[in-house]
Amino acid sequence: MEKDETLELYRMMVETITANEQRRQQISSVFITLIAAGFGAVGAVENLEPIYVTIPAAFMSSIWWSQVRFLKNLATAKFHVIDQLEKKMSFQPFYEEWVFLKRKRTEKANQKWFRLGLSQIEMLVPALIFIACIIHVIIFTTQYLVDLC
Repeated sequence: MEKDETLELYRMMVETITANEQRRQQISSVFITLIAAGFGAVGAVENLEPIYVTIPAAFMSSIWWSQVRFLKNLATAKFHVIDQLEKKMSFQPFYEEWVFLKRKRTEKANQKWFRLGLSQIEMLVPALIFIACIIHVIIFTTQYLVDLC
């Protein structure tokens, strides 16, 4: 592979990884806004039962989690390609960045016993919303069945 071709492919992959990260942020913003608006409606709309918001919120959070996971996997694949392209270059900026961050993480790990990265938080938020919604549905259903008896 020619040097110009490698550099052009590298530039394109870096641009697509940036676009992928922006897409992940936009997806999270849209879903959190929709879910928050739904729960805000419970307080704003008279006689709106929370269950009518909880079920769609559980569905939306599962879709949100799936999309973030897909885009995270896509980013991993893109970084793999970037790594392969960098092996053909005299300087490997992403590799050097990872080495530096890994060293910093190791130093900080000795100082802190627990740390969540942004990727873990990004996956945790929709999962927690989903779990909370499912718990609410179970409690609501149980209470409904108790009231019927």
